[in-house]
Amino acid sequence: MKYTWILLSALLMGFSQHSVEYGWLAWFSLLPFIKFLDHPNYSFRQRIYMGIIWGFTYHISVIFWMFFNLGMPTKLLALISLLASVLILTVNTILIAMLYSILIKNKFNKIYYSLPAIWVSIEYLKTFTVLGFPWVSLANSQTDYIFLAQNVEFTGIYGISFWIVLINILIYDYYKTKHNRVLTILLITLIAPFISGYYLYHKQQPTVGDSINAVIVQPNISLEEKRFKVNTEVVNQIINNIPENSITDTTDIVLFPETAIAYYSLKDPIFKKFISSKFSNQRTSLLSGMVYRDSKNRLYNSIIHIHSDNINSYSQKDIYNKIKLVPLAEYNPFQSISGMNSSDIPFGTFTKGDTYKIFNINNHQIAGMICYESTFPQLNRKFINHGAEILIYFVNDGWYEDLYEPEQHARQSIYRAIEFRRPVIRCANTGISQVIDKRGNITQNLELNSQGVILANVVPSSQITFYAKYGDVFAIINILLIFILLGILLKRKK
Repeated sequence: MKYTWILLSALLMGFSQHSVEYGWLAWFSLLPFIKFLDHPNYSFRQRIYMGIIWGFTYHISVIFWMFFNLGMPTKLLALISLLASVLILTVNTILIAMLYSILIKNKFNKIYYSLPAIWVSIEYLKTFTVLGFPWVSLANSQTDYIFLAQNVEFTGIYGISFWIVLINILIYDYYKTKHNRVLTILLITLIAPFISGYYLYHKQQPTVGDSINAVIVQPNISLEEKRFKVNTEVVNQIINNIPENSITDTTDIVLFPETAIAYYSLKDPIFKKFISSKFSNQRTSLLSGMVYRDSKNRLYNSIIHIHSDNINSYSQKDIYNKIKLVPLAEYNPFQSISGMNSSDIPFGTFTKGDTYKIFNINNHQIAGMICYESTFPQLNRKFINHGAEILIYFVNDGWYEDLYEPEQHARQSIYRAIEFRRPVIRCANTGISQVIDKRGNITQNLELNSQGVILANVVPSSQITFYAKYGDVFAIINILLIFILLGILLKRKK
């Protein structure tokens, strides 16, 4: 029976990640998992089993869409990829169960209050591993609550994850003790972040300064078209679908999504004519996703900046190469292991970039990142600290035709806007393209699987937030707390 409750707990938490309307499920869905983790009669091994069951169920319910990846040559390979990813991510909850099993030996009263710190520590540390990423963070279930989300300006997303686990712990504590004092603390903890977030939201003043006029092109080119058409045909299709009067003399930037062009497309006559006619003035630039091959025959997932000074001759200084590549999709993370060459695993062979490129467009500093780089707060922070005033994400989620993956992907950009109080622009091939203001409001939006153009006017910001300056200090404090508790346990054993 206990495993049924654990399965239900994980499924409810997973469901909260799929629809922003049901993020409130996260506020109590951990209760069965906490109850069984805290059971005094369960052994270390039993808690590990619970961690495996909860973690596997939660993660597969969050990222089950990997099975429907249109880029996979066979369904068997898609299933293997999904199960491998889920098993790797399940290490998160195995470590959580393991750490709690160790700390419970301290026999502190209400040791379950250490769980928020344990959870945040594991969430944070796992993002630094080769196959770790913040996509499955509990915090991502809460982006619909715009006042709550404002707190990431100080705590990052790990403050939201901490709060979710703490709410569950307080409910569990009240269930055990029935003390009104616990109920009062629960209500205060539940409401306080919404109040502080309300204050932070309304504290934000409109940014003063020159605006950037952007044309965001969502061409909605299917994966099949990108695969079987010559890239120059795809580029011409993108160009022909741009409304006639969208690009004007007052346009600052035109945006094409991830891998919209290839390096050899720049020599295509139709593309060259388009570039010459639209970008020969001193004001207008094109930022486009591009598959780039350098002089050493290395392949990159890149962004190119085309403007009046480099129409006929671009160089490496006009290009950003993606730094955070998708493991097993864009590169082989095991290539350094003896005997495991790139040919052994049939996935992408892109090379990692190593430069935090900032594009200067009409004296405004703009950072362009590619695809799931938008989900890494630490990476975005480095671009901010290199001077970025606007964050632009170039995306191709055309591998998925349903909302599950693209919606999860898109809504994480809300946190990036709030963490750094920067406008965020999202240019996606099949959607979801968006403009997000520094309060986290989605001001313009193009739906999934639709073709269109967004004409956006955004004001760059150079504000330096607490998170931009100090990073994940909240998560680091939690790690230190866990080390202190482990130190106390070690001292008692001695």
